[in-house]
Amino acid sequence: DSQRVGELKECGVRKGDRVVCYLEGSVPLALFLLTCGAAQVLPVPLSPVFSQQYLRDLARQAGARYVFTTRRDLRRARALGRVILCSSLGAGSIPADDEHGRIHPFFTSSDHLSTDEALAALDAQRAGVKPSCDFLVQPTSGSTGRPKLVRRHHDAFARYAEFVGDQV
Repeated sequence: DSQRVGELKECGVRKGDRVVCYLEGSVPLALFLLTCGAAQVLPVPLSPVFSQQYLRDLARQAGARYVFTTRRDLRRARALGRVILCSSLGAGSIPADDEHGRIHPFFTSSDHLSTDEALAALDAQRAGVKPSCDFLVQPTSGSTGRPKLVRRHHDAFARYAEFVGDQV
């Protein structure tokens, strides 16, 4: 929702910025991808199953200044050397900034907005988003050498969501 888009801006993330997503949980990732789509920020989802060096290389290749993660993956995400946006969903607190850098709590409460206010603000945010706008940057498998980063557009994900919705 618009509150989440505001949170990105408060953390210094701007339209066109790239944010590496380093986590295994699908709910925080799905919410974050939707937030990035509305803010026209490019997420770069990376799987924690790969080596730290592989992930650092992809984060550098992507030009990402930020990494989005959860408390569970925070320790390993710190090794990527980026400003951290840490999901505050679930139990426990997010540690304060430390020698590894800045940690921004993300997905804080939006109880002060009514549903109508949130929907109106979200509509205003997405007005500038066209189907051909980039939605995320996705690493390839690297079958012909080093993995490459591929831009994926909103329309590809909208078609997929419609297909899945029809199947359900």
